[in-house]
Amino acid sequence: MRKTHIILLIVSILFLSGCVKTEKISYLFVGQTDDWHAEVYFEATIKTFTEDGKLHIENEHTEVFSIWYTGDMEIAAGSYINYRIATTNGETIGYQELPSDFKISSSSSGNGAMIQEDEIITVTLTVNGQEVIIFLEAN
Repeated sequence: MRKTHIILLIVSILFLSGCVKTEKISYLFVGQTDDWHAEVYFEATIKTFTEDGKLHIENEHTEVFSIWYTGDMEIAAGSYINYRIATTNGETIGYQELPSDFKISSSSSGNGAMIQEDEIITVTLTVNGQEVIIFLEAN
């Protein structure tokens, strides 16, 4: 009888440990104008499992934003840039001097709401009083 309980316990443990489904996804969103290029790289790990008879979904994700100037370098040198990157997860807002390599990068991570592959991300830049809007789409 005891042997049966041990076998049943081992089978139950093996069965329950196989109930977690893990999926990894990643998207690259790209957009550009004549003078600017912008990208958002999104990566997530999604875990689906049943606990206490209820379905649970958890995720961890990372977003990496990159914006760089591709126009006349002499005009942009020493300029300050306001940027706003709007996604379904919220907004990333910043203000800084355009670095010597003319590239700005930022990243964030978390869980909860995720960027969707069919989403259009809006990047708004203001440099030297001029506003530029770039729409990013997954490619």
